[in-house]
Order: sequence, then C-alpha cells, then structure tokens
Amino acid sequence: MSHKVSVIIPTFRRASYLSRAIDSVLNQTYENIEVIVVDDNGNGSKYQAQTQQLMERLYGENPKVVYIKNDTNIGGANARNRGVEACAGDYLCFLDDDDVFLPYKIEIQLKYMVENKLDLSFTDIKMHDTNDRVVDVREHGRYVKSLDNAQLLKYHLMHHLTPTDTYMFQREAFFKAGGFKQRVVSDEFLLMLSAIEADLKIGYLNKITAIQYIHGDGRISSAKGRVEGDKGLHRIKKRYYHLLTAKERRYVQFRYHGAFAFYYFRNKNFLMGFLHFVGAIFTAPIVFIKEGVHMIIRTKRA
Repeated sequence: MSHKVSVIIPTFRRASYLSRAIDSVLNQTYENIEVIVVDDNGNGSKYQAQTQQLMERLYGENPKVVYIKNDTNIGGANARNRGVEACAGDYLCFLDDDDVFLPYKIEIQLKYMVENKLDLSFTDIKMHDTNDRVVDVREHGRYVKSLDNAQLLKYHLMHHLTPTDTYMFQREAFFKAGGFKQRVVSDEFLLMLSAIEADLKIGYLNKITAIQYIHGDGRISSAKGRVEGDKGLHRIKKRYYHLLTAKERRYVQFRYHGAFAFYYFRNKNFLMGFLHFVGAIFTAPIVFIKEGVHMIIRTKRA
C-alpha cells in the first residue's frame, strides 16, 4: 500500500516519556509514515526547552519526524487539530506522549481500513502501570456486535469506544467529524460521538494495537478538573437517554459512579470514593459483580 499515515503526538510536560512514544511509531512494520510532534508546553517554559533539546538531539535529522512548537499552551485537543493541519497523511492516527503503538498497529489497521473502505476504525488496547504490569484490557468485542451506527451510538454511550490511541481516520472523514473539541476530559468521546452522528463508515478491528500507561501523577492528577469534566460528560449522555432502555441507562449510571469512585480513591478522598463505590453497587449489583470478574479475567489473560 502506498498510503501515507500521519501519527500526531501532542506533548505536554512529558519529555521523559516522549521518545518511547515516537520510537514506537518509527519502528512500525509499515514504513510510509510521518510523526507530527506538537509541543504544547509554550515557548520559554522549561518543559518546552527540555522537549526541544530532546527532539533536536534524537530526531533533528530524521525526515519522518516533524516538530511543531505552540507559542502558548492550547490544550491537547487543539494541539491534535494543529498536528492534523500540518500533516501530509492520507490516514491519521493519534498517540499520547506517554503511550506506545505495538509494532504492527499501523500495518494491520490500515489494511483493514482500505479493504473495508472505512472512514474510521478503532481497536482494543492494554493498560499498563509504570512498572509495565497489565492493569486492564479494553476489549470492545465483549459488547460490539453490530457496526450499524445506531448500535455504535448505544455502545459508545454505555462503554466508550475509546481511547484516541486506537483510532485511525481517513483524512477527509476526520474533518467531516469536526475534529477534536477542547474539554478538560473526554475530547476523544466527543470525537467518536461526532463521527457516529456524521454517519461515517466505522469499523472495529478486534486486536490489541497499543499500550496506554496509567500514571499516579498523570491522567488522574487533576482530579478536580476531571470530576467536573465527567459531570459534564454525564449531562451530555443524558440527552440520549431516550434512545436507551432502562437497563442500559442503569449501566451508564453504574459507570458514572465507578469512574468517580476510582478518581476519589486514587486521590485519597476515601469518603467520596466509598460513597460512589456504594452507589455503583446499588445502581446495578449484578453488573458490578460481572464487571469485576471480567476485569480479573482480562488482566490474567493479558
């Protein structure tokens, strides 16, 4: 295949992880790629200086790597959009600066996209802690039984057809979906929601293609902002409740409580964590047991 694939990596205060992410793209089995690194630290900051030094030292002579500096911090969603505007790829992937693609990611996902004439596809992903131990596996095949957009909307509201690392877009389709929208959290959720509502042809490749790293000081560090963001996301989901059955709505509410319990426990607010933990149990006790068992099985299998 001759299609060029652009991988956009926004980076913010994570120079120590960035080279691992970039190298995972450069080491892909598919060779017609480019990496667009968007430095969102802001000119003059120590983090921007660290990132620029790393980029010049390791990738300054690499024609496959493009380095863009933002004058000020514009946020992850806007940084990804800027990377798309600067890229030359026929197809687009996105990678967080602390995550990695598995070596075959682009090759197998592009083949799947082209053979099925898709606008967008998503895959499975593993979650690791900072010691590279598997802490969870997101396998969408547990519930994705149809690729009809009406069904995908339900799956997305209930389970989240994310994260960004798993996506591959045909370039024009990305713009048709409206690109990323800047939020404290869940810009990837809104992108998939927009893609479904734009009636893109979406496929699911039942294969783990990336590793997402969970940091004690990373994705959950600004817990207050994340909590407010998730409250806003829940309000968005409620606009679609008329499309869900009572059982499906309870599942959405269960996930809402589960996410808040996780955030609060990780940030040592044990009272609020306990209240949401109990809320998850009482909202859907059978689901609570099933999800716990599934998580143990997924982690052991991985």
